[in-house]
Amino acid sequence: MDRDLKVAASFMILESKKLSTPVKRQYINFIEHQAICDEEVKCVILDGKVSRLDEKAKQLVNQRWELFLEDATSDRKHIMSILGILANPIDWVFYRAIRAAFDKCSRECNPVGWNSPHRQACMYKCRIAKATKEMGLLSKMCAKSKDKECKEKANRKKQELAADISKWKKNLAGTAE
Repeated sequence: MDRDLKVAASFMILESKKLSTPVKRQYINFIEHQAICDEEVKCVILDGKVSRLDEKAKQLVNQRWELFLEDATSDRKHIMSILGILANPIDWVFYRAIRAAFDKCSRECNPVGWNSPHRQACMYKCRIAKATKEMGLLSKMCAKSKDKECKEKANRKKQELAADISKWKKNLAGTAE
């Protein structure tokens, strides 16, 4: 069985604010001692349920897992962050340090912590604030100019920023702060 998957699932359960301590213990006991296969651990992550799976159910869980990994949800980012720390902690810290050196949002939102829902919410809020400020500057930049090309470029950029802001607000609503 995949040890990193077990550790990631256990971290998610320990960090959950929705589960009581006895329930957390039951989930972790299942993951560490009773789960027979990776698919049962994946099922805990995907559904929050302890299940015994037959071959057909395992195939469905693996298909759902692939979709889960493709999706840009809070849980997927959290799991991948934990797996990155476990797989190669030194490279991961260097990566985060470089990001923090060049990106204000990375620097302000716990640059060396794992990608928890709280960190993701901080990143989205920071990106939204940064894009909103940039939109205001674009409006001022070409407001008094008679150059149509300047206004067109500014409007295109503002549309791109508005789409990004909309996406980030949607993602922010999906993070459990």
